[in-house]
Amino acid sequence: MQFTKNLYRKILAPSIVGAGIERLYLGNNHCLILCYHGVSEKTNKLNNRHLPAAQFEKQLIYLKKHFNILPLYEMFNLNSNKSAKKNIAITFDDGYKNNLNVALPILEKLQIPATFFIATEGLSENDYLMWPDIFDCLKFDTNTTNYCFKDELFIKRGTTLFNEKTNENIYEFVKKMGNERDIELEDFKKKYNSLNLLKNVPDEMYTFLNKSELQKLSQSNIVTIGSHTHKHYNLSNINAELVSEELNVSKKILEDIIQKPVLSIAYPDGSYNNEVKSIAEKVGYKYQLAVSYKEASDIDDDRILPRYSVSNTTTYESNIIQFNKQFGKSGFQNVSKSAE
Repeated sequence: MQFTKNLYRKILAPSIVGAGIERLYLGNNHCLILCYHGVSEKTNKLNNRHLPAAQFEKQLIYLKKHFNILPLYEMFNLNSNKSAKKNIAITFDDGYKNNLNVALPILEKLQIPATFFIATEGLSENDYLMWPDIFDCLKFDTNTTNYCFKDELFIKRGTTLFNEKTNENIYEFVKKMGNERDIELEDFKKKYNSLNLLKNVPDEMYTFLNKSELQKLSQSNIVTIGSHTHKHYNLSNINAELVSEELNVSKKILEDIIQKPVLSIAYPDGSYNNEVKSIAEKVGYKYQLAVSYKEASDIDDDRILPRYSVSNTTTYESNIIQFNKQFGKSGFQNVSKSAE
């Protein structure tokens, strides 16, 4: 399997892109929204959420050559095929500091618009770690194999923790939790010295924007700011009251900082349901983003669109081929769902 993967990445994919025949894979849909998380100058050894800056810039140059790159809101409002070129929008999730320091200069250099979805809890907390990073850093803990979380024993196998009883990995376990997870995560972070484990990791891999940095990001004429909720809960796993709180708190914090309306929401881990969509609409989110659609009604729902999460662990050429393929898998037509 690894041999086949290496053969594809190192020989076949470069040959396809080098010959310019990757466009033969182009899907039929006319629009595609891409989801990035971070862009890093240094090699990422913490997690799979950051794309090397050189590859990011190279991707954008390709995308700008072959597609119309539009602001996100235009993807919700297109109602005709105005161009032979297909349309792409660029989005970022979470709110890592490298969005400002690394990604933005590249986007501004190429004059490519992007929407940044911010999980607002990280804006005001010193030593903040997004909850997956609390567990990611345990790969650097060479002295411990057994960990306790929420009175459950988790065993480290490779770089991931698995529940001793159910064999469920720690990430899926936490995604099912509501606000009872908050104290547990903080206790875990302190007990196992998460921040100390990161002392040799470039801080661009885990540091989040603060309020002044977000304000600076928002002032770029190519940037739109959206919500990624407040505490990055999986919204379909929590009650309606907490969903409403998450969406209201995040929107208020962002609008107070950037002094602009925040009209878009990207659901953490693509987790939502019909009730969540309705709550988001009432809160004032005009544009909602899934990963893949979760509800049968989504394809006819003007409020929500799908996205494709860009791989940070493969080659430039492999990603280019996927961008073309994903128009058929994760894309959509650029005709307003309500306009027939």
